[in-house]
Formats: sequence, C-alpha cells, structure tokens
Amino acid sequence: MSEQSIKPKKIKTAFSESLALSRPALALLLRAFMDAEEQGIPNLSDEIIRQKTGLGPNHIKAQKQYARGCGLADGTNYLTELGKVLLISDPDLHQIDTQWLLHYHFVTPHGAGPDFWRYLTVHPLTTGGTTNNRTITNQIQYFHDEEGLDRLGDSSYSSAATAFLGTYSNPDGLNSLHLLCKRDDGYQIGLPEPIGTNTFAYVLADYWAEKWGDTQSVSLNFITGATGPAPLLLLGSGETNEILGDLHREGLVRVERSVRPYTVFRLWNSPKEMRERLYANG
Repeated sequence: MSEQSIKPKKIKTAFSESLALSRPALALLLRAFMDAEEQGIPNLSDEIIRQKTGLGPNHIKAQKQYARGCGLADGTNYLTELGKVLLISDPDLHQIDTQWLLHYHFVTPHGAGPDFWRYLTVHPLTTGGTTNNRTITNQIQYFHDEEGLDRLGDSSYSSAATAFLGTYSNPDGLNSLHLLCKRDDGYQIGLPEPIGTNTFAYVLADYWAEKWGDTQSVSLNFITGATGPAPLLLLGSGETNEILGDLHREGLVRVERSVRPYTVFRLWNSPKEMRERLYANG
C-alpha cells in the first residue's frame, strides 16, 4: 500500500461556508506550518496561524480543510511530504502542474476531499458546455440523495456549489487549469490545460499504490476507465495513451499491446520516486 496507510477522514460537503480554495492563502498556511515545525511549536493554534498569516477565522478554517484535502497537510497542522515538496519547489503554488496536483488529491477516492467534488469533476463537466450555481447546487443535492447521505439545508448545497465554482474560476484558485471560466450568465466549461508527464507519473504511482498495491501490472482499461486515475484529470483515452507512451520511452512504465487487453507494467518501486521527479525539469 502507499506511504499513507491510514485512510484520511473525509471532508464534509458544507465545509467552507462558500469560501473557495485560495492559493495565496494556502501558501501562507503552508509556510506557517513549516515555520512552526522548524521552531518546534506543537499544536499550532488558529490564533497563532492568524498572527502569522493575517487570515481571518473563517478563511483559516476553510483553507486548513483545503490543505488537508489537497494532500498538503495532515489534520494536526503538519505538512505532508508532498506539501514540503510544493512549498520548496513552487512556494506560491502558481505552476499549472502544481494546480493539477492540488486538484488530483482533492478528487481522488483515497484522499480527504469531499466525495461530491469528485462526482462533479468526473460527470457534469463537459467541455464546451455551460453551467451555473443553480445547476451545480442541484447536482450536489442529487449526489447526496443517490448516495443516501444525510440531507442538508438548501443553503449548504448552494454554498458548496459556490466553493466549487470559485475554486476553478477565481484567479487565485485553480483557474489556470481552464476547467471553468466565469461569464455574465454563468460559467463556460473549458478545455483543460495539459498535464505534465512527470505530474501524471506521480498521479499514476500514487493511485496505483492505493488501488492496486504491489501489483506489477494492470489492464490499460483500469487506468483509462471510469474508476481509474485518467478521468480524475479529465483525460480521454487518446491523451492518456500519449502520456503513457512518453512514460514508456522514459523507462517508467512498459505498455504491452501485443494482445488484448493491453497491459501497463509499472517500472518504479514506490510513489516517492515519482514525487521526487515532480519538479526535476524546472
């Protein structure tokens, strides 16, 4: 299994009071966590975080959840290994591949992100279409009903929709991924920005460790299919195959296409190897 043997507690639907993910706020939070760890300060309180970052109480509450959901920090205000890598290599969290990493960890089934977020990403976002707060609100409520989750007030669904839409459309969120663009009458669903090869390799290794453990090979369909990692990144089978071809040439995977079903063999030993490659080229 992966380095993270204990499954994280899932973030609830109404977790942010409509506040979207903010990369500048996340960066401040991560630096505060790192400083506290280096200074040996245990149990970093929200008041100390406020003093170090200038963030208000609601923003601290929300961004701490985003930090945990994005795989950057644990539930006790300590940075994960990924959080440390990002803080060192991209301290402002502005690079496109950094934003893909934040997105991936927030939607992956074994992460702490709320389940409705993955549903919205994988199902309703159709390139070239449009959406709005009412539509997303209804989709969140539909997901809750279908999954048999506790019924929430209408305002909670609407706040969750606002947080989702703002995360992908606000300039200080994940808008560089081009998943959503704000318009006067709602949101345009865009063509996602390409993901880097090293970033996809990390995602594949992380997902593989959690889903398939020490298995050396899996069917290509497991990667490109509905429950695989590719749809989480809004990648079609053609795009995924192209990236896998790059990884094959780099000696990170072997793709066997002599007989069906096509098979992908992993040639790495642990996700740590792929994490260390994330910013190797820049």
